[in-house]
Amino acid sequence: MRRSFTASLLTTTLTLIIVSAFGPTSWGQTPAKGNGKISGTVLDATSGAPVEFATVAINDPATGKPIDGTVCDDKGKFTVSKIANGSYKVVVSFIGYESYTQDVVISDRRPSVDLGTLKLGASVTELN
Repeated sequence: MRRSFTASLLTTTLTLIIVSAFGPTSWGQTPAKGNGKISGTVLDATSGAPVEFATVAINDPATGKPIDGTVCDDKGKFTVSKIANGSYKVVVSFIGYESYTQDVVISDRRPSVDLGTLKLGASVTELN
């Protein structure tokens, strides 16, 4: 299935806006550096297609504020590296889908967490 130029332009523009909004300079803090890693793959729950360029935010569970993050690649895969030990809330989101949230703990005993395949369901909002 080929995407139209307009859809590609919209996706690229939205990705740039999201990355700019969630970039480390807009957070006002430097992400903690460590040896931890969180990875996974984001798919559409209905079609099984990758959700390209979905946003993955690593949030502080106490404040809910993002401290690191990334964007999925064209195959829906993501990896966030250099995460310090601690508890985090991973939030995966993309326009038109329900957000996915999972608590994750990075420690010396478990420095790498693979969330596996995350399936996002469509978000249906009725306009009045």
